[in-house]
Amino acid sequence: MEDGLLRQGKSFFDYGCGRGDDVRFVEAAGIESRGWDPVHRNESQLLKADVVNLGYVTNVIEDSAERGQTLRSAWGLANELLVVAARLDGPSSGSEEDGSYTSKGTFQKYFTQEELRGWIEAELQKKVVAARPGVFYVFRDDTEAQRLIARRMRARVERPTVRQADALYEENRGALECLEAFYLERGRLPRGPETLEHEGLAGRFGTLRQAWWVVRKATGEEAWERVRKVRMQDLLVQIALSSFGERPRFGQLPSEMQSDVRDHLSSYKRACAFADKLLQLTGKPSALEYAILHSEVGQLADGGLVVPIQEVGDLPPLLRTYEGCGRVLAGEPFDVTHVSLGVEGFFVAYQVHHASNTSHGGTKGVVLADLGRRTVEFVRKQSERDLHHGE
Repeated sequence: MEDGLLRQGKSFFDYGCGRGDDVRFVEAAGIESRGWDPVHRNESQLLKADVVNLGYVTNVIEDSAERGQTLRSAWGLANELLVVAARLDGPSSGSEEDGSYTSKGTFQKYFTQEELRGWIEAELQKKVVAARPGVFYVFRDDTEAQRLIARRMRARVERPTVRQADALYEENRGALECLEAFYLERGRLPRGPETLEHEGLAGRFGTLRQAWWVVRKATGEEAWERVRKVRMQDLLVQIALSSFGERPRFGQLPSEMQSDVRDHLSSYKRACAFADKLLQLTGKPSALEYAILHSEVGQLADGGLVVPIQEVGDLPPLLRTYEGCGRVLAGEPFDVTHVSLGVEGFFVAYQVHHASNTSHGGTKGVVLADLGRRTVEFVRKQSERDLHHGE
């Protein structure tokens, strides 16, 4: 729901819902919600839904073949999206070939982040997107996965304010604000079918470009140039990170992103070349150190940079790509306050402080994404030094 993938108008089905807590929570949000569980709701039917949740089910199934069949069955019910969650590394006593028994005598299959990713992709033959540590999204439509990644990588930009009285702008302000909103979102003017929503402006000003000239003159050109620059950087970072797994072909991109590529970078080949250079530089300590020294946000730390979460989008493109590698690996951890970018050891650490009203109430610690070893772990806070260095 936080990622906007489950909202009113969509349907939800919880495969292995237990006593139905998640079903009731989603239903309370005004979303059609159903669930099935082999123990607590075995009288219910297995139903198709836009979003299907398979939360912490597969890790309690002892038989590996049954575990895979359960995953495939849940995928078969998902019209748009399957959410798969499983326990990551944890304590156990006594081990079996494919799992462990906890101190309470219950079976658990503990995964690593990459093991869980690889297992889902192998079973379903679909690329996945890390949602959170231990949680992955599987989309029917790969373009929806690209849209989600694009939203995650978008930096904050502010709408420029009118700095001088401009009669033509003021007379048409309501209509022009729609065009401004589009430019804030994409960093460009509408193209092709996108122009249909702005036909009224073309009628008033002759063309959309003439309408945009009025906006720029009335509100100031420098601020809009920054918007364009930031959105181009958003695009490069997204394309760079899309190389994890299998980079989509140009025709597989959402139509709005295809227009972004044409407008900002003229061709997908050129865009990929720039993006690949960014990605290559994330493996060079000297390039990272240079970017850190010249960053306008964050505080220098031993071997890296600590940045408030709300300022990550203001980092230079290289550091945004480096941080994005951490999110590709770990997903989007909850309740993040700061992000530590470690050059020594190649890690991205998300400092979390779970709110008191959550299931992890009051917990402080670090979600540590080790880019070199491709591992993810949660380290409880023991000292301020641990929190700021991801140690």
